[in-house]
Amino acid sequence: IDRIPHLLLHITNITKQLDELKSQKKTATDKIATLTDTVNKKERELGRLISSNQNLAAVKINQQIKIDELQNSLSKSYDESTYKATVENLQGQIAAREKEIVSLKEKVQLVESERDGSREGWEIFIQQKAEEIVRLQHLVDNLQRIADEQNCVAAASVEEVMESNVDAVIVATPTDLHTDLVRKCIAAGKPVLTEKPLARHLQQIDDCFTSSAAAGVPLFVAFQRRFDPAFASLASAVNAGNVGQLQFVRSVSRDNPVPSTDYIRISGGIFHDCMVHDLDMVCHIVGQVPTHVSSFGTSFISEIGELDDMDSVVASLLFPNGVTATIDINRKSVYGYDQRIEAFGDSGMLQADNYHRTSVTQANVSGFTRPPVDFSFPTRYREAYMLELQCFIRCVLGEQEVPITHHDVRTNHLLASGIELAAREKRVVAFDEMESLG
Repeated sequence: IDRIPHLLLHITNITKQLDELKSQKKTATDKIATLTDTVNKKERELGRLISSNQNLAAVKINQQIKIDELQNSLSKSYDESTYKATVENLQGQIAAREKEIVSLKEKVQLVESERDGSREGWEIFIQQKAEEIVRLQHLVDNLQRIADEQNCVAAASVEEVMESNVDAVIVATPTDLHTDLVRKCIAAGKPVLTEKPLARHLQQIDDCFTSSAAAGVPLFVAFQRRFDPAFASLASAVNAGNVGQLQFVRSVSRDNPVPSTDYIRISGGIFHDCMVHDLDMVCHIVGQVPTHVSSFGTSFISEIGELDDMDSVVASLLFPNGVTATIDINRKSVYGYDQRIEAFGDSGMLQADNYHRTSVTQANVSGFTRPPVDFSFPTRYREAYMLELQCFIRCVLGEQEVPITHHDVRTNHLLASGIELAAREKRVVAFDEMESLG
């Protein structure tokens, strides 16, 4: 809501610039008309000279002289192509400004819930925000009760946490708050475990790790799939040579339930929010960074497409050792949270399959049936989260180094950006290109 006056002021400024450009266009057009009129007058003057002169030779000479003068004058004062180019340029600028104004108006309409001159949409929007505030106030009011239930201390502010004797911090806030909270933790000397993404931009990631190293404060970015017993066992078996020469890795991630549009809007998109986990795991298994990637994606869910995001994506990766990998992800899996990895080599294959609620399989005249897979990530990765936290505690105590390195995190970020570029431009993207994506 606070941005509406700024957006309206921006629209006013651009409208003024638009008026100035239109004025410049009119001036140029008027000048063309004036110069054209001058040419016509000169031509009429030549006609009068021709008709009044009895000496044909003199007439021809005078005519040629006048023509030469006119040509010289025109070459100096009137270049029609230049003025036409100027007008076309001004028209292009005007069109761009008009497009920008339309875009800004659309943003204002979005914020105002497209009220279309009525108060109904605006009142609905205000009501929604009021309900959000009530929910937040409910959390604040119950903060101490929740702290008592969890046998911990409630803090009224981030600053209070940073000034306390807390040994370490876990950042599990909305995505946009991660970077700032991590920086505050490092500045306060608090080891920090943060949910991914650490930051939106590569420079922010580098800055956080640089500060962490300089302060000697552990920075742990939570890629929990590395700690999942099934996935970790598969990675160890590949590393031990159980499939011989590794040739191919396949990762499947299909989400359930579909995240809300409010979440997707701030998530960073399917590549940085979802596929980045697959990228981390595939690179961890192969032990290398891919040299080239390609990708295709689409939006079957209209609400996601309207946010310029995708909900179904497949990516291919090529590694320096010749290993190839595919990742397919989807935001909607009606049968549960589908998470699988396969590793294939010249001596065999390894598969990490979905977890089911029980191992019971029923067989009858209809065939074989099994219990559903886990509903969503909290249950599917419950054990992984616990093992990850135990690892973080060991890092805080100085018993081991953080297993997910600066190099890992920046590589995952670059690959997510590169694969998104590949999907949007429908082409192969080299890893060397990705550094410039930021």
